Amino acid sequence: MGQACAAIRSIGAAGIHGQTPTASLVVDEAGLEHGMARFTITQFTSATPIRLETDSAPVTAYLQAADCADAEEAHALGEAVAAAPVSMAATETVRTASITTPAGTVLEVATDLVARDPLYRLVDGEPMRAPSLLTVSGADYSHVLSD
Repeated sequence: MGQACAAIRSIGAAGIHGQTPTASLVVDEAGLEHGMARFTITQFTSATPIRLETDSAPVTAYLQAADCADAEEAHALGEAVAAAPVSMAATETVRTASITTPAGTVLEVATDLVARDPLYRLVDGEPMRAPSLLTVSGADYSHVLSD
């Protein structure tokens, strides 16, 4: 939209019950009403309802947005995001992921695998606190997710 572009990199996703996860960009009427699209990672599908019993189904993704004057700049952003160094680690109780952005910023997240809660989100070693679940340019879009 305008001269904005984004590159999304799925760093890791686990399938459930042996299925292979799939990623997609979804543009639908509900999103377009708000000028948005959704990036989804599907980890399990079934033609009939099934009760899943799994300990963990981790997903880690990185999205980098930028101003892009043309397709060449958007392509360059995609290449830079694809080449960004990634580090993943896990113990029995904690999973961490770290990525160094094309600008050199280090992003790190950790998840408590037992409580299934985020432990921390760091930007260059400093805690990052988001005012809401989904904030874009300071505007809160969390209400879109709850509809």
